[in-house]
Amino acid sequence: MSLKSTGISRFAISLIIIFLLGFVLIVGIFVIGPIKNFLLPGETLAWIVAESGEPKGDKANWRLIYRLAPATPKTGEGKMRTNSQLLRAVKEVLKDRLDMFCKSAVAVKIKNGAIWFELEACSSAEVAGLKALVGMSGALELCLVVDKADSSFDLEAENARLRKWLGEPANQDKIGNEPRSIAEFNRLSPQAGGPLRAGLIRWVWSENSACGNLDCLKTSLRYHDDKDVAQRRDVAFMPLNLEKRSFSSEDCDKGKFRVVPDRMGQSAISFELLDKNKPAFQDFTGKNTKKAMAIIINDKVRSAPTIMSALPGSGIITGGETGFSRAERKLIIFSSRLEPLPASLKLVEAKRLP
Repeated sequence: MSLKSTGISRFAISLIIIFLLGFVLIVGIFVIGPIKNFLLPGETLAWIVAESGEPKGDKANWRLIYRLAPATPKTGEGKMRTNSQLLRAVKEVLKDRLDMFCKSAVAVKIKNGAIWFELEACSSAEVAGLKALVGMSGALELCLVVDKADSSFDLEAENARLRKWLGEPANQDKIGNEPRSIAEFNRLSPQAGGPLRAGLIRWVWSENSACGNLDCLKTSLRYHDDKDVAQRRDVAFMPLNLEKRSFSSEDCDKGKFRVVPDRMGQSAISFELLDKNKPAFQDFTGKNTKKAMAIIINDKVRSAPTIMSALPGSGIITGGETGFSRAERKLIIFSSRLEPLPASLKLVEAKRLP
């Protein structure tokens, strides 16, 4: 009797072990695999450092200082905020990002009206990774593109005003070094040389491939590299229509960004809006068929597909003819899950300390 019982016990234990192994295998395939396709907290720093292209070099102490970008909007939650309040809000968001991604010793503090990062024993590549993390606005935006059919805009005149502003030497260097700084032009009044319809049109840095037949402004700008040698870069800026409703990552289900194949079999990113926002998105896309909708990630237009019909509350972000690289996929999914910065920052000092 005891032998029979033992046999049954061993058989039962074997079944339990097989069941557990199967469960672990399923979790590994369907849960861990997809999660690793995004970013696990422990590997985020390594990924951004690897993508920075900077040599690792010797470890050193560094100081980075950021100030609020000029003319940063002071509103938040319907209230006006002082610079001090904005800096505190930005600091909290950045601390959360660093806790999630960075194992290096990084101190973040507010000093002399700026945000100071003090880094211990970091390589140049790690510093570049930190700059990339701070520079992520953490926003996905879906916004209509202005075209010549929009009678409420004089696109040729708007284009000429931007081209004239970019022709000024100081602006050449500024935008050439950081094309996202085009936001400074958008904030200018018409009297100061800004957009004719300031607040209703917004120029955004764009991938050249996203422009297609759209009315982008394409130009070549001067900039200075790390050795202060003058160089030139080709850039494109796309005009967005702020008269119409737009959608952002805050309207999306952040847990449903996925890597999917596009119609050509290339890597793309799918997104889905929160259930409460799906009717508004379907109405928006239904009323704007045959118009281009820019998909902006971290203040850069990645693609601008034409809306062919009403969308039920989801879509995909394509990566052009070759699709997104693995690094680009991770960048898009990672940044779309970040809490957006409440204000734009400008790097004013990056110093290696003795």
